[in-house]
Amino acid sequence: MQLKLTDLDPESVARKGVERIVEHFYAIASRLDPTLVLALPPDVGATGLRPTLHALTAYAQRGLPVWDWTDSGMAADGLLDALAALYGSPCGGLEATAIDVVDDVDPEDAIGLVLVGAAARIRLDQGRSVTARELAVLAGVAATYVRRLARKGELPTTDERPARIAAEDAVRWLDSRSIAFPCPGGCGERLVAPFTRSSPLECVGCGYRE
Repeated sequence: MQLKLTDLDPESVARKGVERIVEHFYAIASRLDPTLVLALPPDVGATGLRPTLHALTAYAQRGLPVWDWTDSGMAADGLLDALAALYGSPCGGLEATAIDVVDDVDPEDAIGLVLVGAAARIRLDQGRSVTARELAVLAGVAATYVRRLARKGELPTTDERPARIAAEDAVRWLDSRSIAFPCPGGCGERLVAPFTRSSPLECVGCGYRE
């Protein structure tokens, strides 16, 4: 069964991300000294990476506003922080253009799916083209489906390799579809909204209002 952005719980993704980094941290430390015992607080990451991953998940699902982010540049900074923590070398950080690291991330698990989805939304918010894979992640469909639409001429593509879909065409196609995602209020309801939102989110079930 295909994993979809809209099925993810932001807090669960955030916890998994922190756990992955802690495991990597322990693996590096054990190479220094196999007998080394590290004592990390149970709430490690609570004021740093965890809220960032939570916000990235929500941003990938429904766009801005999320957390204290008000523009795509702030979301891009959050994405770079997450990428540096998850994939950066202990000897140095990633370059400022490291959003391109996402091109090699596998969207088959929850964290990879969020990173690819967030990068795709940032690119569209900034008027940049996306690949069929990125567009598929945002729409919750298989990349093969998007490529089939492109071959049929229903989604214009560029001559690049891999072929890309212009931001205007990608957003128009996404807006023709309804996207459902968990209520940010945590009540368990699923809200439905277009990709490009012109009004704040509201939940009748719990009274949440953006």
